[in-house]
Amino acid sequence: MRRRAGIRASIAAVFGAAMLIASAPGAGAGTIQPEATESPEPEQHCVQNLDTGSLVCAASDDALGGLVYDETGKVLIYQPNGTLSRATVSPAATYVIGVIYSYPNYGGSTRVLTGSTPCSSGGAYNYRDLSLIGWNNDIDSFKSYAGCMTKLWDATNFAGNAYGYYTNIADAGSWRNRASSIRWQ
Repeated sequence: MRRRAGIRASIAAVFGAAMLIASAPGAGAGTIQPEATESPEPEQHCVQNLDTGSLVCAASDDALGGLVYDETGKVLIYQPNGTLSRATVSPAATYVIGVIYSYPNYGGSTRVLTGSTPCSSGGAYNYRDLSLIGWNNDIDSFKSYAGCMTKLWDATNFAGNAYGYYTNIADAGSWRNRASSIRWQ
């Protein structure tokens, strides 16, 4: 999948692209053409509101805040774990509950999950089946916000072995590419 294509591209870059003799008509005898290589999937950075299901995606994390505001009129609030001040509580806000990453050390594609109620005020959110959003067995690191902690399961519907509750994990180690369901509370 995404990781295998990246590994193949890295190997090709290190050892040089394989060259083939072209046999296509009009290519000319003896013309050397580079072998077509599979390009890795581009990173995708999305914000999904867990209350409404709305999804906004951009080419970079930096563009997400403005895009969410343009699309929904809501301001993303990245509140570190702890008590929320009255100044941050607003009907025009959507609170970042957590961020999942496709690579260790908070790298690769991201999915920013938001909600109207922070965990520190009683909110709790989950995905029973990460395959429904294209993230099954693809979480390598995560961060939690708004008083939330994150827990992963290796089966859908919060079954099987569990990992968590943790606030931030830069490298899930043996839990990389293993989660099939997730909960924030």
